[in-house]
Amino acid sequence: MPEPNAITAESASSPAYRRMRRWAIIGFVFGLLMATALGLVIALPSIVASAANSIIRNLLPGGVIECTVSQIGLFQANLAIDARQASTQPDRPGQRIVKLPHCRITYRPVAILRGRIETIEIIGATMTAQYENGVFTLPIMELLPQAPAPEDGDSQSPGSAEASPDGFDLSGLPDIGSISLQNCAVMLRWEKRLYYTPLNLEITQGDNDWETLQAYVSMRLNGQLLMLRELTYDAKTGRLSGQARLSELRLDALPPPMETFVDEHQLRGRIEVNADFKANLRQPALTSLNTTCTIKDFHVRFGKETIASPTINATLNYHENNGAFAFGPIDTTSLERLERLEWAFNLANGFDGNGLLTMTFQNTADSPLTLHITHQRLPDDHKTVFTLAASADAPPSRLRTTWGEAAAGALAATFTHTPEAITAELNATQVAFGSPQAALTQADFALKAEMKGGVLTAQARGTLPQTTVKAAQATLANTTINATVTAAEGKITAEVTAASAAMTSPSPDLKAQKLSLTAKGQGNKENMTAELQMQIGSLNAPDDIAVVNNLNLEMQAQGSMQQFAGDIIASIASIDAERYDIACESIFWRQHIDSEAPGLGTLTIASLFHKDDNLLACTINTSVTPAADRQSADFDLNTAVVFQDFPTARLQLSSKNRVGRNIFLSQNTFHLPETELVDFDALRFLPELKKLTLSGAVSLDGAYALGGGRPPQGSAKVTLHQAGVALPEQKILVENLNLCLELPVLPELRTLPGQPLECQKLQIGNLVVRDLQARARLESTDIMTLERVQAKWASGMVHLGATQINLKQPEPDLIIFCDRIDLAEAFHQLGNDQVSGHGALSGTLPITIKKGNVRFGDGFLSTIPGVAGDIKLSAASALTAGVPVGTPAYNQLKFSGDALRHFLYDWLKISLNNKEDGLQLRLQVSGKPATPLPYSYVKGEFVAIEGKTDFSQIQLDVNLNLPVNNLLGAFSELKHIIRKGP
Repeated sequence: MPEPNAITAESASSPAYRRMRRWAIIGFVFGLLMATALGLVIALPSIVASAANSIIRNLLPGGVIECTVSQIGLFQANLAIDARQASTQPDRPGQRIVKLPHCRITYRPVAILRGRIETIEIIGATMTAQYENGVFTLPIMELLPQAPAPEDGDSQSPGSAEASPDGFDLSGLPDIGSISLQNCAVMLRWEKRLYYTPLNLEITQGDNDWETLQAYVSMRLNGQLLMLRELTYDAKTGRLSGQARLSELRLDALPPPMETFVDEHQLRGRIEVNADFKANLRQPALTSLNTTCTIKDFHVRFGKETIASPTINATLNYHENNGAFAFGPIDTTSLERLERLEWAFNLANGFDGNGLLTMTFQNTADSPLTLHITHQRLPDDHKTVFTLAASADAPPSRLRTTWGEAAAGALAATFTHTPEAITAELNATQVAFGSPQAALTQADFALKAEMKGGVLTAQARGTLPQTTVKAAQATLANTTINATVTAAEGKITAEVTAASAAMTSPSPDLKAQKLSLTAKGQGNKENMTAELQMQIGSLNAPDDIAVVNNLNLEMQAQGSMQQFAGDIIASIASIDAERYDIACESIFWRQHIDSEAPGLGTLTIASLFHKDDNLLACTINTSVTPAADRQSADFDLNTAVVFQDFPTARLQLSSKNRVGRNIFLSQNTFHLPETELVDFDALRFLPELKKLTLSGAVSLDGAYALGGGRPPQGSAKVTLHQAGVALPEQKILVENLNLCLELPVLPELRTLPGQPLECQKLQIGNLVVRDLQARARLESTDIMTLERVQAKWASGMVHLGATQINLKQPEPDLIIFCDRIDLAEAFHQLGNDQVSGHGALSGTLPITIKKGNVRFGDGFLSTIPGVAGDIKLSAASALTAGVPVGTPAYNQLKFSGDALRHFLYDWLKISLNNKEDGLQLRLQVSGKPATPLPYSYVKGEFVAIEGKTDFSQIQLDVNLNLPVNNLLGAFSELKHIIRKGP
């Protein structure tokens, strides 16, 4: 029987035992591995969540971050991130900043344990942002690490500059391979509008972790794409490079506050921009930039200026201190077409260098205008100089604009910049300009401006040999202009002086000599003070109607554009109107102006002369009231004119005017209440009227309107009531004259029909007319129509039918109809007191008034057939004066004279005709002598006999000469007075 130890040793060394032992070890190790794997699977979510929370909290330390893992794999996990502000009150969570429910991270299991995540991918997240009152806020920025504020006296260590030479410290960022935002959006509240902005972002570590990062950004704001691609950054060297693209940018869809500018200036256009750039943030400096920009359908408007182009191409290329910029073409309203703008420049030593700017205005295809601007930086002198000059190969410089065409013999400008000041000098000589509004000839201009110590001063001078203002149809000769402007601390002080030797305006025929103007002002928008002084030596009115001597105008105002007050002072030494023998002296006007209340003033005329006679003096009260819209002002005048020769007459004048931009309206009224004529002094007009007496009353009413887009129009009414005129020496008498004259459509001198005139008695010499009644109408300044005239004359009636009189040719032919005129009285008034008798005459008397003289035509007066009467001729011997005695003519006239000493007629006829300087009266009568006469009718003629014959029926025809002095003496006196006039 073997021993036990021997059996055991043999069994352990057997192959079966060895196999069993091997499987036991393998099973133990596998079990241990399975247990470990099961433990890792159970603990992996907690490990990943803890690691992710630690990494994300380190990345976003500015809030309270909660990271929840929803799904997990061996190399990736889905998680949700909830970020809130730090709590400010116990037991209350802070306000949520952002919630990212869909995040995906990828990792390596071992790497995540040491704090590295390969990628963080955020999908479909929505973030908020706001722009208001010029401040942009992005709440998610509160989560990023904030740079600590340096303590007082703490300075950056030398080592920190080396670690972060460009000012960006990236060493504390977590070890994340890349961060990307896919299909995310930013809800941007811009002022009062809300924009949904899609966003894609990817940031990737480079070969040296965060020291060389790469980024890609793509976003759409209001439909406009902004893309930043292939952006790389090297933190050690500070170099930044990338490509940018801006597309589909519509200028008419810009966000506030640019939308106001877009609407006001009609901004339109679509922009495409592509740019490659390189920069060094350590310096900082831009080392390279290549940009192309295309603007299609561009349009913008500034007032009346329009800039537009179907396509604008712009390029900007810059590399190693050398650059070039090109721009064009664009069409402008004023300068027409800017074909191309080019700027080649060179920079050195931090913006020191030089350059050349060339602008080409393609006015015409064969004569473009090219301007060269050279730029030079002089470091040793610490200044920069810009010099502008026109093309040297084509003087003079010419430019055609919509305003007109301009040319300059020489054009030069220099701009100098030093650390102490900026100065500018501009000189242009032999400048010519022509437009529909104005024209200049051979003008010279000089401008010098300086900005130093915050104070801007500018001086300008211009010499203009001839200036034509076509709109005003005026030409100025030898004009000089000087201007000085100073601006500092928001306050501006300016002074302008101008002088012209003469001014002419052919259309209104105005001429002026020795014109000068001085304007001063200072202040700001809230408070300004302005002064204006203007002087004119002499001013000739159209057609030399009047000459204004020594016109002075002063204006002073103080306040702002919204509220101001001031005074206007004007004076005129004299106004002479020689054509009308009228002159005014010492005219003075003072007017106060207030934007908030009516401004009062006075206009004084010291004397108004007519033929050296002082007629009147007046003081006019004025009032100026600005309108509420400040676009116009109401200007009112009120006065009562007192005449020197008629002190009781007070003519009341009122004028209401509105004056403004394109506005002029004047409404005027005048009124003279019924005034007695007793104080009217006619001796100042004519010494011949020294015994003139007046009585009665006069009144005047009327209105007149100007402007308002209508022709001038108005009306007037003049009334004389019971007027009387007495000139005893001239035997002129008017009693109880009533006259009404209405002019309904001024300035046309046309009255209403049937204007009444009544006069109880009118006497001119021996001619006496009573109860005169007339109706007349003034058709124009040349034509007057007498509709009806009737009066009592010589105990009978006379009347005049409708008659039209041309006042430019005052030689009217009148036919006076007479009815039952008393024979004896008619002879008396016609200048013959030697004829008497009884009888009533009727008929017509043609009268012609020529050159102030009255001439009678072939008319006659006769008695009524069948009505007998008698006639007595006291100076019968006058019929035979100058006739030889004994001749048949003498015998015939001698018989007629004796028979007419007392003649009984049954028919009588009288005719009046002018003859040389006298008036011839032809008397035809049929009847018989009242007593027998010592005549007999023998062989066809009357012969003197010893006895007497009682004639039964005879006819007589004799001519009587009436002296003009007796008949028309008074008419001559009246004609003399009228011709001499006042």
